[in-house]
Amino acid sequence: MPTNSAAGFLILSIALLGGVLVSAQGMINGRLNVLIGNPLHAALISFTGGWIILLTLSIATGAGLPNWSKLAGAPWWVYLGGIAGSYMVATTAFGVPRIGATAWISAIIVGQLVASVAFDHFGAFGLEVRTISWEKVVGIIALIFGTWLVIKP
Repeated sequence: MPTNSAAGFLILSIALLGGVLVSAQGMINGRLNVLIGNPLHAALISFTGGWIILLTLSIATGAGLPNWSKLAGAPWWVYLGGIAGSYMVATTAFGVPRIGATAWISAIIVGQLVASVAFDHFGAFGLEVRTISWEKVVGIIALIFGTWLVIKP
């Protein structure tokens, strides 16, 4: 967390808004899947809209197009973000209509937290190492229990 509390608050606010948008995205893409009958097509439509927005913002802000030559020495795993995003959007379009947004997002959050604690602990993908603590373990257990409470019949 940044030492500047205003910056920290802004970053957390951005993250919270991201959480709201991810929840809405699941329901929107789930409905799109129901309408067109294919989660891959729903994901394709979703990514096309996102691609258009990102291209427009890149040009409008003066960032321009990516400098592809900078990727020449990049590690192979930098390309996995798009694969992970595709997986998330397509499976969310498939899963939300079947089990509901609450159960789906709860399971996603547990998976994200467990993985992110491991990634921090081992410094995966070039992250700064942030060792696991008993408080993080308790938080994960509490989240798993909370998820069970949210999705149990």
